[in-house]
Amino acid sequence: MTSRTLLIAPFSPYPATFGGAIRLASVLRMLHAWTSVTLLTYADETIDATAMGTLQDLCERVELAGPAPTPTTPRWRLQLAGLASGRTFQYRAHHTERMQQRVDDLLETGDYDHVVVEMSQMAAFDLSRADRRRTVLVLDMQNIEAELLARRAEVQTSRLRRMALRVEAKRFRRVEQRACGRFDLVTVPSARERDLVAATTAAPRVEVLPNTIDTTEVVRPPHVSPALDTVVFVGACNVDANRDGVEWFVAAVLPHLRALRPDVRVRVVGHAPDDLAGRLREQGVEVTGYVDEIIPYVAGAGVAVVPLRTGGGTRLKIIEALAIGTPVVSTTVGAEGLDVVDGEHLLLADTPEGFAAAVVRALSDADLRRRVEVAGRRLATERYDWRAAGSRLRELVEGTAPSLATAELSPRE
Repeated sequence: MTSRTLLIAPFSPYPATFGGAIRLASVLRMLHAWTSVTLLTYADETIDATAMGTLQDLCERVELAGPAPTPTTPRWRLQLAGLASGRTFQYRAHHTERMQQRVDDLLETGDYDHVVVEMSQMAAFDLSRADRRRTVLVLDMQNIEAELLARRAEVQTSRLRRMALRVEAKRFRRVEQRACGRFDLVTVPSARERDLVAATTAAPRVEVLPNTIDTTEVVRPPHVSPALDTVVFVGACNVDANRDGVEWFVAAVLPHLRALRPDVRVRVVGHAPDDLAGRLREQGVEVTGYVDEIIPYVAGAGVAVVPLRTGGGTRLKIIEALAIGTPVVSTTVGAEGLDVVDGEHLLLADTPEGFAAAVVRALSDADLRRRVEVAGRRLATERYDWRAAGSRLRELVEGTAPSLATAELSPRE
């Protein structure tokens, strides 16, 4: 008899247009291969007929629990307001009573063998109606959110924003650590995060489930050749980590890069707020805005840069570039958690001068380009394809026993 799994997520995996959705889409594909899935998520205007058709192909049932919390004020202002409140911002941004009611209803009537909760922010939902004699609870952490918040705080120029994020990080660290103890199995993207979660929480089992892609789809188009004067950054710049990385690259790295390669062109692919896009264009940087397909842009560039100084998890943008065969230059933080070797799969640099020199080397050294293209593609297909990770996820879930003790812990925060 086929097992049944309830997958609870803060957003739909399709359309898979950002890193969180790409990981979730891979998890859904992995589960679909061996268990019957009910997906419970928030309704979203991006879930068009095509996305819903894909979801229905992969799921026995798709449940939309109304809209997600949609604050009309900037997040940092809500974080400031939350300094005097008893709830973390993460709770307010992800929790609704309607979603809790749908969780309760499904657990009471669904007879699920497994419940998979995507992201630690969603762990606040009460799962006590699950049958703890047979139901395995799994938390899939896309990153350690408290660590991400703390890193974001350190690159803020505003004292108030820095203070708000530091307080939120401290609060959510306690919430996140307690939440891990409620689950039978916690999965994280990298060994570094596995060791950290295992050392700081009461989670009975913590294992690595890497970020993955479909390497049969993420390939270099046969008609696209790299332009050896072009550098590309891919990412939505309304995300703090991406915005900070692009701003640092343009302000600190690009002057050194242009001194070494005056003809270099820089292209930022993905949504960028109007104020940032305007400043980038004033610096001679091309900003495409949102695009339907990133592969031609990555394949058409001589180098993909990942100049990130903050963030968490592992970077799908690096895995995608490796699969396409475009050389990558990244900061250490940008490549954190990936099984990559500097000089073999990509180039690493953390200073403006070093980063610029690495980009020039990746653009001009033909032997290096050939080596990293072959090694990067091999690593992507062998380690970061969802099929390779899917069998491991099944082994982990089916090899984990439910623990009655976890049901007694309150998720409320």
